[in-house]
Formats: sequence, structure tokens, C-alpha cells
Amino acid sequence: MTKRHGWLLRALLVFALFLHYLRGNARRRYDLEKARRKRWHVASTPNDCTSVGGVARRLGRAVEEAMEESSRHQWGIHVTIPSKVSGLDQDQQASFDVPHLLWVTNTTSVGDMESFFLAVFHANVGGDSEYTGQYQAIYVARSNSIDSPGQVPSKWRVLSKLATRGSMGYLHWHPDGKQLFLAYELEDFLHGNTIAIRLYPSLQALITSSWYNEVQLKQRVKIWPWFFLPVPVVSVGTPTFSKVVVQDKKTTIYLRFYYYLWTDLPGTGIVNFQPPHDNQQQQHVLKGYSWNAKQDDTVVTALRKLQVMGKIGQRATLQHPSDHSSSFLLFEGKMANADEQYIGWLSCRPILYDASSQQAAIVPLALPQQLQTFCNPTITYIQGNDDYWALSFFVPGEPFRDGLPETYANYTPVEKCPTCAANPMQKAESPAKKGALLVMIKVDSVFPSPC
Repeated sequence: MTKRHGWLLRALLVFALFLHYLRGNARRRYDLEKARRKRWHVASTPNDCTSVGGVARRLGRAVEEAMEESSRHQWGIHVTIPSKVSGLDQDQQASFDVPHLLWVTNTTSVGDMESFFLAVFHANVGGDSEYTGQYQAIYVARSNSIDSPGQVPSKWRVLSKLATRGSMGYLHWHPDGKQLFLAYELEDFLHGNTIAIRLYPSLQALITSSWYNEVQLKQRVKIWPWFFLPVPVVSVGTPTFSKVVVQDKKTTIYLRFYYYLWTDLPGTGIVNFQPPHDNQQQQHVLKGYSWNAKQDDTVVTALRKLQVMGKIGQRATLQHPSDHSSSFLLFEGKMANADEQYIGWLSCRPILYDASSQQAAIVPLALPQQLQTFCNPTITYIQGNDDYWALSFFVPGEPFRDGLPETYANYTPVEKCPTCAANPMQKAESPAKKGALLVMIKVDSVFPSPC
């Protein structure tokens, strides 16, 4: 046998082994998918308190019920940003975009108890400007005093500007109950967005924007389970905290976020939060901060089964305040794979994901204003005589444009939106408005006891 023949035999052997691996891998994927489908069938069949379909339906009905009371919802919220806060020449009206709320109960100077909301939001006012465009700014605002937890605020007062290049702000208490985290999407038109995290020493420090340490995370995510290294991505953002653990003076933050490579997809991450130093006299920023981040394959699989073809965006945690055995995440899912085109915005639907069963369901919202489009959900728990959630959505302007929603059912190619044809849309009507929608829903409407 010649050397040439020996080389060919070795090559054929390697090729045969490779085919065997592919066949076995395909078989394993088939078995896993078969098992997933079986679990999906069992999990989605019951209409009870614990199934994701049952919770999604009750959540949809709770939102519809809140729409019947003017004190429990507000459309198209706008605020006045004072010139002394924005740094501009005059006061500006701005949309209260994607607010994340914090329920605060304080003792007043005369000894009375008062409750109110603090909110971080972003606006196209007062952000940095460069040749690539105008950045959004993040602000903190305080509501009027709230007599009942089920009331939406009637007024907001903007207190300070927190960031000049940012959006999707998120607040989370430190376990000590005194310090406060702010996480947000740090915008960069040239190099892509990333997540920034600050730790404020107190609530008052947040209100006055007195911070000292910030970490900015690397834009690297582990995407494929078979490739052990994280890969560079275009951007990461929309941070929310699952939990914060402090042990032996080390602070560990468990994050949920999105990353962008070819579309927006969900991820989970762990940040060992170590501020640059403890000098509380000047601000310090640590860029390119290392963390462990990976794609959340279970969420992607569950939402793709629902034929969510486009981006999977902002998420909010929904669980019974006294029973944490069931935990649900509320996502924005775009049914059309159309990026930032108008069809993509029209296709935003609220998706509920059950972390225990790893299944998902579309939240059925049948509002009288014919509005179906809801993006960027956030949730805040409010404790009182009756427990409530403050639920917010961003409503884009596309559903209100003449003739535009009617084109939704005819969107092609069909493979980019398999559900469009079966879900025709009509123009949304007043009193619905674009911008921030804030709704107060009763916890026991979603998790009744007994069910």
C-alpha cells in the first residue's frame, strides 16, 4: 500500500467518524425535542393556578379590569423636565419612557407616614450630542403622595439627571436595605451599547445623583453550549436583577439582559460587583468589567415555539409575594422578524414565561381601544391592605397611524411572521395613546386564593 493510499484511508476513517457524530447528535436533538414537546403538552393542558396559560389569561383580564377604572391606569404619560435638571435653556416636556418604579414609604418631618413612587426613565432631552446623533438621558422622578396603593400617580416631579447616555434604567435595593443599585443600558453609537451598574450609598444619594462607583460590563456572551468561550457581541442592555447575594463582603449580582448579534436575544449573567475602591470623594468608572454571561436557551426555545420570530426584549419578574415557588417572567416578543421596521413594532406582544416548566404563553389583551401592541414591560410590587403590581408598557406610535396596522396581516415573507395573517390589526383609537402606559393590577386577580 502506498503512502497516498494510507492517507486516503485515514481521511475516509475521519469522515466516517464525523458522520457518526452528526447522526448521533441529530438523534440526541430529536430525543430532546420529543421530550420537550411532551412536557409542553402536559404543562399547557391544565387551566389552573400554576399553568403558564392560566396565569397569562388572568393577567390579561386583570389589565382589562384596571382599564375600567380611571384611577388605576394612565395613557401616554409626559413629564416636565426643568432646565436646571436637564442643563438646557428652558423647561422641556418629554415622554416618560420605560419607567422602572420603586415603592417608597417614609416618615415625614411632622411624623406622618407617606407613600410615593420613585421612578427612573429615559427621555430624548438633555442627553449628549455628537456627530453620530443625539443620546437619551436617564432621569429620576418622584410622584405625588399616594393615598391608596391601587392609584396611579397624578403628578411627577423630575429631581435629577442620572446619565447623559443611557436608557432602560432599573433600580434594585441592596440586601442591607439602605444602599441602592442602578443598572442601565449605556449607549454608544460607535462601539455598541453595554450595561453599567452603580451602587448608591442611600436613597437620598440617588435623588441627588451623588454616586461614586460604576462598572461597565464587557460586550461578551457565551452563545453556543458547545463553544466554551464567550464571543464579542454588538451590544448588551436592558438589565434586570434576579437577586443580589452578599457573602464574606463579596457582592454577587444575578442579571437578566438582552444581547444583540443578529437580533435581540435574552441572556443571564453573574457579576461579582467590586467597586474600583472605597474612596467616597470622587466618581470612578471601571470599563471593560469582566462577568459571566450566556444566552438563555430555555427562554429562546419556549418563545420560538410560540413563533416569536423577532427580538425578545425587556423582562419583568412576576411572582406571588408570599409564595415564591412559582416565578414568571414577562417579556416583549416581536412576532415578526423585521428588526426596527414598522411591522416589527406592530408585532410587539407581551409574553409570559414560566421558569419552573420552561414554557411560555402570549398574554391575551383585548382592550376596547383595539390596541394589541405592548413593548418593554416593567413590574413593581406594592404592599398594602390590598397588594398591587404597578405594570408599565411602552406603546409605540405605529398602531395609531392611518392605514398602517391594516397592512400587518399581509406581511411577507410569511416565514418572517407565520402568525401575522391569522391576527389582523386595526388602527388603535382614543383614549389609548402612544408612550408610557401605567396600570395598577391586583395581585389576587392573577394569583387568587383559593384558586
